Amino acid sequence: MPTQVPGAWRVMGDPATPVLPVYEGEQVQLRLIQGAQEAQHVFAMTDSSWLREPDNHRSGYVSAQPLGISEHFEFNIKVSPRLSPVVDQLYMGSSVDQLWDGMWGIMRSYGREEVSELDSNTRPPSTRKGVAQLFEMRGHPATSPQPKMGNAKYAVCFPDGKADAYSSRLQFDISAVRVCDLTETCDKPGMNGLQYNQRLMLEDPNAIIFVRNDRLPGDFGIDKKELRLNDSNNDSNEEVLKRLRKEVKSGQRRIEPMVLRAPAGACMEVRLRNHLPEFLPDGPVVNGKGNYSSLQRQLYVDDFGWFNYNQFRMSSSIGLSAPMLARNSVQEDGANFGLNGNDPDNNGKMKPLGNLVAACKSDSESKCAATSVWWAGRYEVNENGVQKNLPIEFGALPLVSFGDVIKHPAWCNRCFGDRGPG
Repeated sequence: MPTQVPGAWRVMGDPATPVLPVYEGEQVQLRLIQGAQEAQHVFAMTDSSWLREPDNHRSGYVSAQPLGISEHFEFNIKVSPRLSPVVDQLYMGSSVDQLWDGMWGIMRSYGREEVSELDSNTRPPSTRKGVAQLFEMRGHPATSPQPKMGNAKYAVCFPDGKADAYSSRLQFDISAVRVCDLTETCDKPGMNGLQYNQRLMLEDPNAIIFVRNDRLPGDFGIDKKELRLNDSNNDSNEEVLKRLRKEVKSGQRRIEPMVLRAPAGACMEVRLRNHLPEFLPDGPVVNGKGNYSSLQRQLYVDDFGWFNYNQFRMSSSIGLSAPMLARNSVQEDGANFGLNGNDPDNNGKMKPLGNLVAACKSDSESKCAATSVWWAGRYEVNENGVQKNLPIEFGALPLVSFGDVIKHPAWCNRCFGDRGPG
């Protein structure tokens, strides 16, 4: 992890957008303002949620806020204790084009260990170690224990210090795969991808989707088998892909959006597999050959001419992120940003940011798959450092992959100036 400069919040490699410094356990108020812009924006944050109405505890939790012309909003966030020196959270515009435009930044929270390491003379009195500790200990014994979150993978699944949620955890086995790999038509005449609209002939031959390996679409509900730990998801990546192809060919499996269902208070063990090739197709011209989707007939972008989803080379690394669910922020955010790659449980070695999974042919989980743990509730600890039992029915939440956001098309010389790529 880069060394923190005393008296400063930034480290080498941080984005040019504002880094918002906070301490774990603090109450933070964000004031959001949009100027007189034509387009609507949606402000969102990973790993944070807030009440839609700050003074109404029945208003429900959200992690995004739409903004119209000249609107402003204020919302309050309590920084969850993670007992890690540094935890980064992403704030952003929720659409892909806003990420491309640079509409994102980092809120960086510091743990108590990090506070003690910084030079107290470089910080305002209200944040110095002695005053901060006295304020936190007000009304509690001096021997009050630290929160038990740390970096333990399953720590979010022990509300009230009990293992009930963990022992009955749900298991989801998920794959990222190209549609043409499921239909076995990749790189063949008549390549069969994803059709968005039959009437307008909108289709993407290189579409990538998430599929749930251990359940067919249309199989609703949660059965008893799913509620207990089992070894049915230990098949190799190759075996899983063969089974998916067979189900698609026989008509048992439809190509449709993936939906995961879990009740409030459920612990979820999510295994993510990567079936993508190491190198994915590039923009509309690759080695003199056209490779594009019919979306280019519908959408136009001034900077790059006829725009379509395949104009940029897609990343072959994948992640999976669900807003508001409790999880280990340092290791399992599902997004590639900030300093969250440090793994204190593995002698401080770096690991893929956000539990991302690279493309490869190995069946080793450390290479071609990754397991994350989520809890359907709000993570808070009491004065004794024990997780509160705060299950929440969040409703429908989007599942997002933050693999690699910005790409340059192969034909775009002006993207690199006169030197070309490299």
